[in-house]
Amino acid sequence: MTLVIGDVSGKGLSSAMYMACVRSMLHAHIEDGLSVAALMLSLAQHTRSTFRTDHFLTLFLGSLDNRTGVLTYSNAGHLPPVIVRPGGEVVELEVTAPALNLAPWSAYDPLEHRLDPGDLLFLYTDGLIEAENPHAEQFGRERLLACLCGHREQDLRSLRRRLLAEIDAFAGDCRPSDDRTLVLLRREKASARIP
Repeated sequence: MTLVIGDVSGKGLSSAMYMACVRSMLHAHIEDGLSVAALMLSLAQHTRSTFRTDHFLTLFLGSLDNRTGVLTYSNAGHLPPVIVRPGGEVVELEVTAPALNLAPWSAYDPLEHRLDPGDLLFLYTDGLIEAENPHAEQFGRERLLACLCGHREQDLRSLRRRLLAEIDAFAGDCRPSDDRTLVLLRREKASARIP
């Protein structure tokens, strides 16, 4: 399973068009079976040749082995995804490279992390933590992780609704100034087998 989340700098039509191009390229290359490192390098070359110099792309790209739970990933400047263990421990997946089209980079060596049964993987964009209330205070990462950990046992659909509802309640009448994207994935616990 391939997991991707990204964010193009800037707002408006040009940023949306850049992201649409990246999405199309991802679909084409994922079907080719490229490794995480090769795919990131290809995307880096693509952004250098098509993006204006004042635009960049943060991107987390991971390949999850459903059988073993091993996540092989590369993170080009995107917000670090987190794994929440069933007991509430939070593990942050580090950034491995700068954002694409921000600085020259020649290798996107991936890292590996194992998702154990019951682990919750959370990927998100900065629109969630940068949501502001009427006092210009941001929702922030601390509140986001507290909500995520506090409701980690809920099913994923309910957890997504809960996270967005807390952000909306915090923001009050303030409209979002950026998109809010999140990905939730939980590795299922092994079911007991009857001999």
